[in-house]
Amino acid sequence: MVIDGLTIIARLDRITVWPYPRRVLLSIGAAYLFAFFDVVNIGTAIPTIAQQFDVPTSTVAVAVSVGLVGYIVGAFGDGWVSDRVGRRPALMISIIFFSVGTLLCAIAPSMELLYVGRFLSGVGIGAEIATATAYLSGISPAPLRGRSSSTAVLWGFVGLAFVPFVALALVPHYYDGWRFLFAIGGIGGLLIIPLRRHLPESARWLVSKGRFVEADALVGKLEQFAAESGPLADPAPAVAEPPVTRSHYLRTLILFALIWFVYYLGNYGWLTLGPTLLTQHGFSLSESLSFLCIGSLGFIVGPLLAIWASDRFERKFTIIAALAVYAAAFSTIALAPTSVVVMACGFALTFTIGLAVPLMYTVTAESFTSVVRARSIAATDGFGHIGGALAPFLILPAAGVGFGWGLGVMAASALITLGLVMLTQRHTGQSLS
Repeated sequence: MVIDGLTIIARLDRITVWPYPRRVLLSIGAAYLFAFFDVVNIGTAIPTIAQQFDVPTSTVAVAVSVGLVGYIVGAFGDGWVSDRVGRRPALMISIIFFSVGTLLCAIAPSMELLYVGRFLSGVGIGAEIATATAYLSGISPAPLRGRSSSTAVLWGFVGLAFVPFVALALVPHYYDGWRFLFAIGGIGGLLIIPLRRHLPESARWLVSKGRFVEADALVGKLEQFAAESGPLADPAPAVAEPPVTRSHYLRTLILFALIWFVYYLGNYGWLTLGPTLLTQHGFSLSESLSFLCIGSLGFIVGPLLAIWASDRFERKFTIIAALAVYAAAFSTIALAPTSVVVMACGFALTFTIGLAVPLMYTVTAESFTSVVRARSIAATDGFGHIGGALAPFLILPAAGVGFGWGLGVMAASALITLGLVMLTQRHTGQSLS
């Protein structure tokens, strides 16, 4: 019997229940949790690290950029491994880099070793997010693609939400509190490794490599599992998609690279420099962290809405609405930086980040074919993080002119991102190759 790759994918996409063990989403979600935790923990510790190492805050802020450079390297390197060798090996490599780098930060005796640790953990985070995004898009049936991706990323935002609370409990009260903060992320990463040992490979990736027998056997098991919940619908007719031209691929690649570049400029500006900007404006470190604790609750609410809405509404339009609110929140803080405004708009910022980012990951992944999906996510998300790496060098000087100017740079990045998202195509509910 001839096994047809298109038919295999059509069979996968007719499944309407999650057909994998719970540990699959758990292992990816837990990695997002500790990766996102590690992305922003440096921001809460910058003032304390600067004081202990007797260096300017701008010197410590370089660690943010160093980590993002590592992110870019990891995204590109592991993206290549993911597309060539497989999603599972790439996921193991990423979590090892992340754990080692984060633990090195926890014990770093100097700024130089802190930079090395941030670079290595950045490599792991970049590799993790690029590969996990491609992996979830590859294993998920079309009706569940947005929901599964948003569910995994939700755990990442749980990590973001907890950072201010953990930092508030540790950093102001213990001399080595910031080191404990890094140790939590590194130890958490090590605990994920056993969960990754038996992850299933992506059926779409197997088909893209011509490994039809393995893909057919895998999808057969998924169908058996799904059939326990009720009869399966007939697969949709297997229709070959028109080949993607080089020019179309390059246009899509450039568009998403620009989207992530501009978005991360404002996103990382707030997530990593927020405590520094608020303390420079006159709030104490404890006050700043308290504001962020309250605001961080939006990191939970936003992804929950994303899970509910991701496969019900066109994702592109949900992202646009979230970005409009995001820009308005930055503008409001810039114009009226009072305690109440910072807390309320801080919640609006984290809510819209939590709503938009899972959907943006999903839209990016589904805009590319399996053959180049991980590399394309790595290229666009990795290039985008150059914007994040530049954030301290653009926002801190602007904030030096005036607090509102720093927030204005972030608001402008949100509006430009909104305009770029309008140019993307719709893929919600459609089958992917």
